[in-house]
Amino acid sequence: PTGNLDEENAAIVLDHLTEFSNAGSTVLLVTHDRVAANRAQQILGMEAGQLSMEDLDKDRAAAT
Repeated sequence: PTGNLDEENAAIVLDHLTEFSNAGSTVLLVTHDRVAANRAQQILGMEAGQLSMEDLDKDRAAAT
């Protein structure tokens, strides 16, 4: 949802999605952007057509 936005406006959009989620709603975000993905409570990866759970701590450390 933020691929064509500058960094500041992308952060605003992601902040709103985070607020929406924190209010009890579900957000499904499909992205290649690790910065955006790291805001998630759960990350599912896809490799060779198979879904997989990702190690959030490892992925978050790699993105910072």
